[in-house]
Amino acid sequence: MFLTAAVVAAEPFDWKFDASESWKAEPSLPLCIGFDGLELLPPKTPEWGKPPIVYSLREAGSQKTPGNPEQIAFEAELLSGGGATLGLCLQDADGEFFAYPQRPLKPGLNRVGWKTASEAIGSWGEKKNGKVDFPVRLEALQLHQYPAKEAARVLLRTPEPETAEGSRRVVRSFVKFDDTARWKPSGELECGPEPDGLRVRSRQVPEPGKPAVIGRLKEVMFDLKEIGSPDAVGFDVELLDGSGVNLALELVDAAGENFSMKQKPLRKGANRVVWDLRHDIAGSWGKNKDGRLDLPVRIANLVVLQFPARKPAELLFRDGLKRETLRDIDAVEARLDTGNPLNILKPGAEKPLKFRFRNRYPEKNVFTARLRLYTLTGAERCFERSFELAPGEEAAWPLDWPAASPRGIWRCDLVLRNASGREQRLNRPAFACLTPAGPTEGRNPEFEIGMNMRQQGWSRAECERESQAAAAIGAKLLRTGFTWESLEPAPGEFRFELLDELLAMNAKYGMRQIFMVAYTPAWAAKPGLVANAKDWNEWNKSAPDPDALEAFVEKFAEHYRGKIEFYEFWNEPDLDFWRGTAEEYLECLKRVRRALKKSDPEAKLITGGFAYVGARSKPGFQEQVLAEGQDDFDFHGYHQHGDFSEYERVLEGPLARMRRVLRSPKPIFFTETGFYISNGNYLQQAENVVRKIVHAWATGARGYLWFNMRDDGFLPGYCEHNYGLVTNDWYPKEGFAAFNTLNLLLGQARYGGVLLRNPRTTAHWFRRDDGQAVVFWKSGRGTVEEPLTLLTDAAEAEFVDLFGNATPLKLSAGRLTVPVPEHPGYLLLKGAARAPECGRSVVSFAGTRVTASPGVPSGIRVTLHNPLPAEAVAELRWKLPENIDAPAPGKRRLAAGEAVELVLPVTVSEATRGGIVRPKLQVRLNGGDWSSISIPVNVATRIADGAYPAEPQFTLDSRANLVSQMEHNPYTAHRVWSGPEDQSVRIFLASDDTELKFRVEVTDDVHVKSPGAASSFMEDGIQLALAVPGQNGHWEFGFAELEDGSPGTHCWIRPDNLAEPRTKLAVSARGRVTIYEIAIPLAGIGAAPEQLKRGIQFNLLVNDNDGEGRDGWMQIAPGIGEAKNPELYPFILK
Repeated sequence: MFLTAAVVAAEPFDWKFDASESWKAEPSLPLCIGFDGLELLPPKTPEWGKPPIVYSLREAGSQKTPGNPEQIAFEAELLSGGGATLGLCLQDADGEFFAYPQRPLKPGLNRVGWKTASEAIGSWGEKKNGKVDFPVRLEALQLHQYPAKEAARVLLRTPEPETAEGSRRVVRSFVKFDDTARWKPSGELECGPEPDGLRVRSRQVPEPGKPAVIGRLKEVMFDLKEIGSPDAVGFDVELLDGSGVNLALELVDAAGENFSMKQKPLRKGANRVVWDLRHDIAGSWGKNKDGRLDLPVRIANLVVLQFPARKPAELLFRDGLKRETLRDIDAVEARLDTGNPLNILKPGAEKPLKFRFRNRYPEKNVFTARLRLYTLTGAERCFERSFELAPGEEAAWPLDWPAASPRGIWRCDLVLRNASGREQRLNRPAFACLTPAGPTEGRNPEFEIGMNMRQQGWSRAECERESQAAAAIGAKLLRTGFTWESLEPAPGEFRFELLDELLAMNAKYGMRQIFMVAYTPAWAAKPGLVANAKDWNEWNKSAPDPDALEAFVEKFAEHYRGKIEFYEFWNEPDLDFWRGTAEEYLECLKRVRRALKKSDPEAKLITGGFAYVGARSKPGFQEQVLAEGQDDFDFHGYHQHGDFSEYERVLEGPLARMRRVLRSPKPIFFTETGFYISNGNYLQQAENVVRKIVHAWATGARGYLWFNMRDDGFLPGYCEHNYGLVTNDWYPKEGFAAFNTLNLLLGQARYGGVLLRNPRTTAHWFRRDDGQAVVFWKSGRGTVEEPLTLLTDAAEAEFVDLFGNATPLKLSAGRLTVPVPEHPGYLLLKGAARAPECGRSVVSFAGTRVTASPGVPSGIRVTLHNPLPAEAVAELRWKLPENIDAPAPGKRRLAAGEAVELVLPVTVSEATRGGIVRPKLQVRLNGGDWSSISIPVNVATRIADGAYPAEPQFTLDSRANLVSQMEHNPYTAHRVWSGPEDQSVRIFLASDDTELKFRVEVTDDVHVKSPGAASSFMEDGIQLALAVPGQNGHWEFGFAELEDGSPGTHCWIRPDNLAEPRTKLAVSARGRVTIYEIAIPLAGIGAAPEQLKRGIQFNLLVNDNDGEGRDGWMQIAPGIGEAKNPELYPFILK
């Protein structure tokens, strides 16, 4: 609604009725500036027969707005009540005052106006002549309240601002005060849910003359999610009881600056409290303190100020709203609907699948929706339909979804486009098409598969939804975050109610709980520690009083006897989560053990899940606990987040050696381990789900709890916000479906043994009630792709992929040959009783890879075998990529059981620069079916001999080389890579007989030096990795210019049994280019000059920090920054 003025001059009256103006009423009248204008709220009506109450409204800035309007007009809405008129009083250029007739207000919208020169009904003043002398100014608007049944509520409407074509202001909800939200009050407030909102009450009222008591109210999502770019934010809140209460708002903008918004008083009854983000700023502090709100913003706190009053205020919050200017197409809200709150589409229940649209625009919206549904493994479905929606109208778009659609995660790419060419694109939604593995009764006594969840942080409704999600994909054991200090806030004061409720809810879905005994309450910390602590972590992570700890565990275990089987003492005590000594930990571990034996002798104790083995952990801490505390625990808790390659190396290397001190079996219990999404590596997370869990099972672990069920937030560059198998807003990831398939097939299985394990293929087999299952995957990404041949007595067989898609397989005389899939898969051997065995393939490759130089012939050595009991003719043929050439291999006649070795020449074209090419060798016997083997040929990059070459061997200057941690986050858009001048890299390689040398030229608009080489990955440091064939592990070095200008070097990772070499670094600068000269001794990394001629693997990345933190990096190849995986490194050779 609008205030308008028909004008004949350049400066008309232009009252906005918003926070940019300062209106006051005489006599006093409640005024409320909302989203739509200025609301007038007369508190009463006069008695019948009495004259009206006249309220004069004046605006402080009207003295400064002279003009020559021919007519003054604006829109006023009578919201409720009646008996109201509006009048006008002006003052002309000579100081004469003019009164204009009252305009009665009818219910609804009214256009109120006066002709300035001709409609005055009276005038007064010293220079009275009865003629309006322009320019004029507003003296007052007058609201006349006449006798009526109910006092009028009048809204003076704010004019619609000028916007771009196809754009309007829109008000819509951004937060609800229902059971989907988790509100946390400060100590000055108490709150509780009601059917229609959140009830909030001040705990205390200050004495007269004392300042207000300030309480803050925060919703868990406030810190996690921005609310966009509104120009106003408001809340619907009712003052139920009490008085003397104001509301304020605290915001954080895109630059990290904190803002306090003006206080708004509440009147008895319903209020809509609105803050204009341009005009209602009271102050700011923190980063980038320029006093200007940089959009988008997020809410920090709702602030409740209780002033002196007879009774404390009691409020009911109902809704949170925002006003923003949106294009017509952006005001169409689109929502995926699978008929399931977990976004699971069950086979046979495809009918509910649809998209729902709602038009939030104040005008009709006509658009075409184009939807592409796709999987990351290549399946795709496309849909298109046109819509015409009136304001507020909703529409559903049912999708014709074939029942035979592949199982897995389907992602959405939705484009809405109108006739004007404006588009909205939505690509966040996803759904899981699968048969849920649960919930089910019972458990697997051999191996627990479960989930970490943050249930203590979410609302009751969100907690249950998370339980349903975990149960649906087969989780049976949960680890949540309820801690000692929350359960015993004061000595002997136990609060088990919320945990009781949580355990009962999870039990309803067939899941049990592990309890982690941690962290230290303030009252149980060492005397004086709390008072002198710099922050709460100093006492919360300190060693507690052992007597208090023991007393708590006794009481807790007594209360939960028979309900909680596993207890874990502390979280990652080898890191800063435990700030005591190893001796203090051992004493506390002994006390926990003793308390459990007293209160629940059947309970099992797990050590705190140790985070790592190696440099990132406290030296000797884990070793001491295992050696000296082994009589006080049942299971060795361990984590090891990250990629499977490092997980496998640590478990079978340093961790296995560390565990040799154990005198009796103490199986590992993986209480928390996962893999976070970075730069879209969803399939890698899904692969890790299977590989890590199966490997843990195979090593004799007691259980594996994946970390985490749900993302903790939305920031793409923050690992804690990306560990989940579903996003924070409940869209499943590929790991969700992989976890489900694993539990669907192996949830009640028993481990059989290792079937095959070599550098190419890993296969484990399991016993099932209906036969057997084999889980198998490629051991290395750069290795030979060779089929798996099994000998089995199964009656039937089928292959099931990572996401649950089944394909029948052909058995021939108890022999089964299948290609090893790109991602982990399963073989179901139905009716099998005898343990499966590996058979010999018709064609096999003796090595792990071939390294080739462009233009130089290389030989691929293969073995051809006849498994038949009679002579056979083996026919060979190549399927070659474009950049490789090879002569036809022809045919071979083989006697029964005969094997021959062949060397097949291939040549990579000279135009090929680095990378892997995969020629595929196909073979068949006696004209039967073809089988194939894919052999990776690593095209190496040449190392210059002696001096550096004129041109770099590697250039990193495009988005193909970039890993950004700032993209897809509006708060950090200014930190996203903007081009080669922002950061680009040229890398030169050379060597002699003693050193491998690198010259790295980094162009960077802002060069940030490092405080130390060990932390240089957080600034502009270089991470350089090498993998030498035959070594157990790989190398990773850090190189950086330090803050004092000196060169800094560090070795983060080295192969087993090798010492850190003496590396060299020189740093110089040329304008914006920083030049790093690096030398690594060949003997120091265990590589002889001859080894360089055969080839080693090399990778490098350069981090980028422009002063606000690590923005991302430029890399040659993956395998360093996101997850440690040397298999992905390119080859270099001399």
